[in-house]
Amino acid sequence: MKRAHLFAAVCSVYWLADSVHAGLMDRSPVTVRCLINSISRFILLVSCQTQTPMPIQKDYRSMAMVLKHLKTVLDEIVDYEVSSDEILYKECEELDLAVNEAREFMENCYPKMSKICV
Repeated sequence: MKRAHLFAAVCSVYWLADSVHAGLMDRSPVTVRCLINSISRFILLVSCQTQTPMPIQKDYRSMAMVLKHLKTVLDEIVDYEVSSDEILYKECEELDLAVNEAREFMENCYPKMSKICV
């Protein structure tokens, strides 16, 4: 995954977090739960890295830190059934895809590690 994709994913995380704090969340708890699951899997994979860090791994760790904060907010949204709008629903789906792409990229780059952690 290129740095541009990572940057776009991180920007989406910030936009989503701002939208959530603004009280926009309402629509599909299923999509939010899928995103939470994807974030959890990505964070687990990043946290299991034991090899010498490469430059791109630093970006993934930064992304994981941001996603941890977003996951906390998303957990509360699901718990309290906060409402969302259609735009936010779409952003959750897109962010879910970006997080899954990043995780799959890491699994392909580090196949031994991904078998242990996932």
